[in-house]
Amino acid sequence: MKIITSHAALPTGLPPELLEMLTQALDDPDCLRAIENAIAPLTAKLPADIGDPDTAPLLASARGRDGAALVLAAKALVEARLGEGAH
Repeated sequence: MKIITSHAALPTGLPPELLEMLTQALDDPDCLRAIENAIAPLTAKLPADIGDPDTAPLLASARGRDGAALVLAAKALVEARLGEGAH
C-alpha cells in the first residue's frame, strides 16, 4: 500500500481556535491593557537596535504600548511564518 500526500492537504493559516482567541482579545480592552502592561517591562530591557524587518512592526507596537496593533502584528508574523512552511 502506498500513501500519497500533498501539501494541499495540509492545513494552512492559523487554527480557528487561535483566530477566535485573537478576535476576542482585540474586542476586550482589559485584555489589551493586560498585554500592554505585560510587554512593557520586557521591551524596556531590549536594545534599541534589536530586530529585523519581519519583527519591526511587532517591536514598534510593543514599544508604543499599543495592544491592538501588537496582537495584529503578532498575528501577521505568525501567519507569514506558517505560510513559509506551506511551500
